[in-house]
Amino acid sequence: MRSPNSFCAHSARRHAFTLVELLVVIAIIGVLIALLLPAVQQAREAARRMQCSNNLKQIGLALHNYHDTYQTFPSGFMYDSTSNVQWSWGALILPFIEQGSMHDQIGVTKQRLTDCIGNANCLALVKTPIDGYRCPSDTAPDLNPWATYGSNNENIAESNYIGSEGMVHISQAQKSHGMFHGNSGVKMRDVTDGTSNTIFVGERDGADVDGTTSGRNARRGGVWAGTMNASRKWPRGVMDVLASFAQPMNRETVAGADHNGKGFGSLHPGGSQFLLVDGSVRFLPETIEYRTSDFYWDDPDPTHYDVTNLGVYQLLGVRNDGQPVELP
Repeated sequence: MRSPNSFCAHSARRHAFTLVELLVVIAIIGVLIALLLPAVQQAREAARRMQCSNNLKQIGLALHNYHDTYQTFPSGFMYDSTSNVQWSWGALILPFIEQGSMHDQIGVTKQRLTDCIGNANCLALVKTPIDGYRCPSDTAPDLNPWATYGSNNENIAESNYIGSEGMVHISQAQKSHGMFHGNSGVKMRDVTDGTSNTIFVGERDGADVDGTTSGRNARRGGVWAGTMNASRKWPRGVMDVLASFAQPMNRETVAGADHNGKGFGSLHPGGSQFLLVDGSVRFLPETIEYRTSDFYWDDPDPTHYDVTNLGVYQLLGVRNDGQPVELP
């Protein structure tokens, strides 16, 4: 007859997992995690993309409210024919995105951005990240590592939302055929191609946050406060607040890919989100038609490029080319 102790020992041996069984269970759990992880990542990206879309919608509402108040859309950037750095459209619409206190404290339109950068308290404010200007999918830090301001080369707060300057890069106060330029005052009536056919604001990610790709080859994000130096085209020009359609969306950052920092792009898979002048937000695929023929970088005169040779992407960036197109 077995003793009670030997029976308990035998029962314990029967109910214990063997090493092989444990390995099988671990393997099954690993497979399940591998299957679920992409779905979780896709769900998170979907949520980030939705938040980014909401940010753009709020910017659109602010731009429309600005127009209702002042009978014009804000300037792309303020320009006074000097080397002083100046406020941009992102600073001008602060009261319309529930940032009126920030607008008043930094003295937008009351002082120059140059003067703000020279004051420690004001500088701290323009270093302040604003959630409504950041795409959740972007990996850039809160302070844009590329744009430098003042005698101490200060970095200021990042923005992932950049205004449209049309087909060409604008310097100083050249007039563009996009929605913004220096001292611009574009009105709703000036969008003759139709408000639902014209891009207002788009995304730009800060992919090169490590700084290993320098200068014009870099994807550099943007800033919300203003230009570094509106009298210079590169690198201290207006590319941190405005972008052109003279290069394709999501252009790869490689040597020889000139002026990456002047275009649009995002870290959303397959394309970028854009705000249209009518206030709607659309996701455009990076495969959208783009033609490389017959464009110029730095001359806003429309006679310098043939609109019939432009792709859909480029035509969406020009408000009055007489070639309205439907979005894909």
